[in-house]
Order: sequence, then C-alpha cells, then structure tokens
Amino acid sequence: MSGAATDAGDDVLNDEAARIVEAIERPKQLDDMSRGVEGWLPTLDLPGFGDAYDSCGDDIPHFCSDCGHTFPVGRTCKRSTCPRCAPKWVTERARNIVSRLDTVCRVKSGELGEAVYKHHVVLSPPDDWYLEADDVLERTQKVIKEIMQLMDAEGLVAYHPWAGKNDAGETVGDDRGEWKKRLFNGRSWENDVKDEVKPRGHFHLVVASPHIPGGQVTKQVWEETGWIIDRITKRGDSKKSLDDDNLEDVARAVTYVLSHTGIDTRGEGHNQAAYTKFGRLWHDHDIDVYDDVQRVADEAVASVAPQTLGIDPDSIRCKREVKEEDRVDDGIDTYEGDTDGSGDGSGDELEADGTNEVRMVACSGEVRDIGDAPEFLEDEDWRNRAPCARELIEAWLEWEEGDGWPGG
Repeated sequence: MSGAATDAGDDVLNDEAARIVEAIERPKQLDDMSRGVEGWLPTLDLPGFGDAYDSCGDDIPHFCSDCGHTFPVGRTCKRSTCPRCAPKWVTERARNIVSRLDTVCRVKSGELGEAVYKHHVVLSPPDDWYLEADDVLERTQKVIKEIMQLMDAEGLVAYHPWAGKNDAGETVGDDRGEWKKRLFNGRSWENDVKDEVKPRGHFHLVVASPHIPGGQVTKQVWEETGWIIDRITKRGDSKKSLDDDNLEDVARAVTYVLSHTGIDTRGEGHNQAAYTKFGRLWHDHDIDVYDDVQRVADEAVASVAPQTLGIDPDSIRCKREVKEEDRVDDGIDTYEGDTDGSGDGSGDELEADGTNEVRMVACSGEVRDIGDAPEFLEDEDWRNRAPCARELIEAWLEWEEGDGWPGG
C-alpha cells in the first residue's frame, strides 16, 4: 500500500522482488481504520516488567553443567514476565535455538550442495500496515513465513512491538546497545522505559539461508509495499551478517532478539512470547542436535549473555577453579581465546626450578537449577568426566529427601 513511487527505469519488478511483493499484498489491507486498534499489530508488553514470586531470589542449590560443583544461588522462576528471572527465561530458550540453528544450517548445506549461512534480518512493515484479519500478528507472521520460504530460510522469527525513539519522538534506526540498559535493571515501565520507546511493530529473524536478497530486490519491495528488509551486517563488514565459525555471534543475536520480544499479557494471551520457529528441517524430529553442538551452544550463550542482557556473569557461569586438563570441554572451542601455543600441549609447564606447575582456570560451565540435575546424573559419560559429580549426587539426594522447593 505504501512506499515511494517506483522510478521509471524500475517499472518491471525482478522475479524475486515480485514474489515477495505478492506475499505481502495477499492479506486484505484497509484504508479506513474501521477496525479500530484491532487492525494494527498489537503493542504487547516486554519481558521483565511483571511481578516476581515471593520465593524468587531465595537460595536453592545450583550446579555447574561442566564440573558438577554445587553452590547456592537465588531461586529463579524462569518466567518471561518476572523482573528478576526474565534473563534466565531468555538464556534457557536461546541455548536450544542456537544449537538447532547450527544443526539446520549444516544439514541444509548438505542437502543443497552449497554453502548455507546464518543471518540476522529485520523485516519492518510500514506504519500503515492495517489489516482485516482476526489476528493481525498471526496473519503478518504468515506473510513472513512465505517470505522466508522464498528465501529458503529457516529459523527464529520474533515480534518486537516497540522501537527506541529520539528526543524528537522519531524511531531510532539502530539502538542495539540501549536495550540492555532498559531491561532487567530494576527499572519501571510507566514513566520510565516507556518514555524511551514508541509502538513500531517489526520482526527479527535469525535464520539459516543460502542467500538473503538485498540491493535492487529490497529496494523494489520497499517502493512497492513500504516493507523494509534489512540484513544486519557486522560493523565494518558490509557482507557478513553472523560469523559461521563462531556460535557466539549467533548466541549474541538470539539473546538480543529474545530479550525484548513481545509478551502477550492480555486476557487470553497467557503470557505467551511472540516468537516462533519456521522451517521444514527445523521441525524434522529425525534431525538431532549432537551433544557436542549443544555444549558449544551452551557455552556461547553463557559467554555473551552478560553483555547482551546486562546481567552478572557469575549468575550463569561457574567460576570454580579447576585444573586446566580437567576442564570439561572435550576439545571443543569454547571461545575463550586461543592459547599461546607454547609447551607440548600436556597442560603442565615446567617452571625454572624444575617443578611442574598445575595451571588453574575458571571452569566456565553453565549454572543450572538443581531441578535439572537428573538430566546430567543419568548420563554415565558426564558422571565419569565431571570432577564434582559425587558432590552433585549428594546435593541431589539431600534435595530430594527434603522434598525440594515446593512447587518447583
């Protein structure tokens, strides 16, 4: 409906742009605003602005997913609306999304016989996106699903109902660094964060695809429909979106995207988060995520969450010192940085006086609720390699005998 007039030289849409335009124009759009607010994308709430449970923050046992060390941490309800626990809601979901996306990317590449990349893309309908539909958000998500199919893309789609604004009330194009200051910091919604944002429904995609269109295609789509398709690229590199060799990049995008996804707190909304996952391979239950991929994804999320969510790193990563050779990484790159390459790789370096120095390093495993302990304790391989497995067994037995946390 909206958009700039097409230049005379661009009268003919190329095939790719034409198919995207067709998908966008399929829903019935209205000009008369006859449906009131029901015709607009909804201005849903944001994570972390509800009420905490009285028990949130009470000390309960937690453990490290790598070494098994147990220690008390404030109890976390893992609800999206909780002002204290919403970051845990983000990281719990991000871990599996990151590992699944990496798996889908590899499988899709094998199927197509060509390179498949990971991308962070933003799709923004125009301000006059006003529909005749029972559920405008659901109908718009269907449009995005069609666009993703045209791009051969699979992955996460999250609805962001709000965008940052400047002092003049205009939407800020890139305020990625501001959201962690608005969220999970004890701030209020009314007369505080709400004053920094404005309703501006748009969608963030973190997907696997061989190609995301740009250039003339996205220019023509905007001119015909007013929709903006923006592939987010790394600062200083106009070609690369997400690093394919480093899951930290993907984890950074996913935790950022989930951190301010809309939460439907309306009567029938049941606090449902407005994100979904699209794709044939994504939902193929015969495609499993390997344990080593999941472990790297867990490490990546734990590594980036303090920066993207603005939270204390000690709340999600184990700081217990372990012998370097006992660190449970199975040779997997944990994105801690390269070693200096000295020595013979044994982990013990010879000091000047001829004694062997045992190098101690932070374990850096993920902090998990005691309720997750059976998942690890039932894994014989994990029990055999975790230096503090016995400690966790004893903590779990004590927890069970004490009937655990009521309602947990």
